[in-house]
Amino acid sequence: MARVLLLLVGLAVIFPLNLIPVVGNMAWTVLGTLWTVLWLAGEHLAAPMTRHQYRFAEVRRVMRQRWLLCLGFGAGVYVLLWVPILNSFFLPVAVVGGTLLYRGLLAVGNVPPPPASGPPGK
Repeated sequence: MARVLLLLVGLAVIFPLNLIPVVGNMAWTVLGTLWTVLWLAGEHLAAPMTRHQYRFAEVRRVMRQRWLLCLGFGAGVYVLLWVPILNSFFLPVAVVGGTLLYRGLLAVGNVPPPPASGPPGK
């Protein structure tokens, strides 16, 4: 719920741009889309990172470090979710894509190895 609230707060912050005629509406559309794309990237990257015991602060750090890559991934997910009926089938593709993004970032060293989740042997 906190991450959905983060999306809504981000959109609410830029909402007053709609009060500016013509230019404000275009600016809100562009900024709202960029915010949503980055949020989608963070949401789908956080899923595999959370499974490996990373904190959300680490997800934010990775997204700041590789923001163009995350922007491209989020844009792909955003476009996949436009298709009305098929978007329910494309959502698992987005989850797999987020996992592949995490594995790729881990392989190139942008993500440190997962923290130890408990005593050895468990």
